[in-house]
Amino acid sequence: MANHDYVIDNGSGSAVRADINNALQAIASVNSSASDPSTVVDKMLWHDTTANALKQRNSGSFTGLRLFDPRIINIGLLDANGNEAIGITATASAVNEITIANAATGNNPAISATGGDTNINLTLTPKGTGSVFVPAGTATNPSVSLSTDTNTGIYFPSADTMGFVEGGTGYQMGYRNVPSAGSDKTTNYTLQLSDRGKLVSIGASGGITVPNAVFSAGDIIYVYNNTASSFTITRGTSAVLYQSGVNTDSATLTVATRTMGAIQYVSSSTAVFFSGSQGSTFYEVEYLIVAGGGGSGSGAGGGAGGYISAVTGETGCYCDGAGAGTGNNYVPTGKFLQVQTGVNYNVQVGAGGSSQCRGTISYLDTIIAIGGGAGSNSANINNQQYFGGSGGGGAPGASAISLNQFVARQGNKGSSITNVTPTGYSGGGAGGISNFNGTGGVGMSSSITGSAVTYATGGNSNTSSAGTANTGNGASQANNGGSGVIIIKYPSSLTLSTSSSHISSTNGTYTNNVSDYAEITCSGGHNLGVGEAVTCDFTSGTAVDGTYTVVEIVSSTVFRVNLVFGNTSGNVTITQSTLAVTTTTSGNSKISTFTAGFGTFSFS
Repeated sequence: MANHDYVIDNGSGSAVRADINNALQAIASVNSSASDPSTVVDKMLWHDTTANALKQRNSGSFTGLRLFDPRIINIGLLDANGNEAIGITATASAVNEITIANAATGNNPAISATGGDTNINLTLTPKGTGSVFVPAGTATNPSVSLSTDTNTGIYFPSADTMGFVEGGTGYQMGYRNVPSAGSDKTTNYTLQLSDRGKLVSIGASGGITVPNAVFSAGDIIYVYNNTASSFTITRGTSAVLYQSGVNTDSATLTVATRTMGAIQYVSSSTAVFFSGSQGSTFYEVEYLIVAGGGGSGSGAGGGAGGYISAVTGETGCYCDGAGAGTGNNYVPTGKFLQVQTGVNYNVQVGAGGSSQCRGTISYLDTIIAIGGGAGSNSANINNQQYFGGSGGGGAPGASAISLNQFVARQGNKGSSITNVTPTGYSGGGAGGISNFNGTGGVGMSSSITGSAVTYATGGNSNTSSAGTANTGNGASQANNGGSGVIIIKYPSSLTLSTSSSHISSTNGTYTNNVSDYAEITCSGGHNLGVGEAVTCDFTSGTAVDGTYTVVEIVSSTVFRVNLVFGNTSGNVTITQSTLAVTTTTSGNSKISTFTAGFGTFSFS
């Protein structure tokens, strides 16, 4: 190791030779020394033996270049043109670094985070607003994938579009493309975890079951009804199923034709179905349904028509003589009717029964109120006419075998004739049993229209009057029962439309020679159903004109009605009343009152 001033002094031959040898020694050792050479020039190389580094003189110091150890300082690595290619930033006490590894044929070169720490992230940081670019990739070769699963990752199928690859299949991300879960389901199909984020299409005879403990909160499955009819979503065991906007855990939900919707899990057990299709949006409808009151005999009051309601803050109906406020509800309060727009719903307002005849049923969709039982003036009261929404009363001297019965648990008993002096017997009411003093059972009060009105009061045996129209009241002493009524309350945003009866008028013949019904034949056909009300004008024979209930369909031309027993026959003209409905608006609700007729209604 040597330094030299690189000046050959004059001297003897041996001295000059020695000076030259020293200069050559300094060149050969790159001016090796523990401190800076005493004689320096710019760009001079010097081996710093203290730092064990090869340095170059730049701008008055030897700190410009460090190429030994190996070390790259300040200017980093330059390209072939002398321009900076890779910069290096020093960190005091650094223990982590990157390692670059090349690779043999068929393998990939690697840049890895290495160093003293156990877990080390690798950061790529662009300058300013710059970005880190990756290639677009394809579904078979994603631009970003997992080292252990190369057929799963991210790619960019086109401009402004991002996709993901799952199992080698590419899907566009976001709303632009929802992948299919396969062909149409044509049987009842239980959703699977692999359906997440996909479209499940339902074909003919198909349906969906929503399972419990398969999905997690946030999982969503898209659903499409690819048929001309509706299909059913069924709640699986221990699962909870809601229609969006309806506070009811539903056993089933109906999805209208061509509806596009989605099922989203809000927990592992609770799923919510929602849809932007108007035909599959459900609305809650409050309702009051009262059947026709029973007609009365000469010594007994008719029973009140069956009473069913689902009105906010009100009780549904009372049963079995328990007394007002304590009976069992046929429909629990708050179980409102769920309706959709564009769907037809059947409706019938029951007529009051003629003398000694049971009232006619009223129904709203599938909810049926049974007509009130008839009051009897016969000693033979073991007859279905006296059973109904509320029981009818019996005449003096009549048997007590079945008089206290009622069918639908929608009202209360008529008078028992085993424990009173036989002076006449009153009909049961919706709110309580009949009284033994001749007064009918109390009715029920509802304010669904905004004003309190009492409905379904039992008929008296100690006064004579017909039941009040559209109350379902039983008749008193040889009169007709009051007609029923149906009242619905629904959002004011909906518009109600109606379509009326099966038949407007048709002629036929009748025979009445049994205790429970008259048989009517219409040669041109009748198109009626059990439970419908028909008005009969008996143009010959001794049968009593009135509105009766179809109790049996014998054939397409023959049916039976609940005409009081007798032995007569003749001709008859049959009509069905068109729907009579009025609608009012109250705040955010509309109230429609059906007062007569049979038909359908729908919302738009």
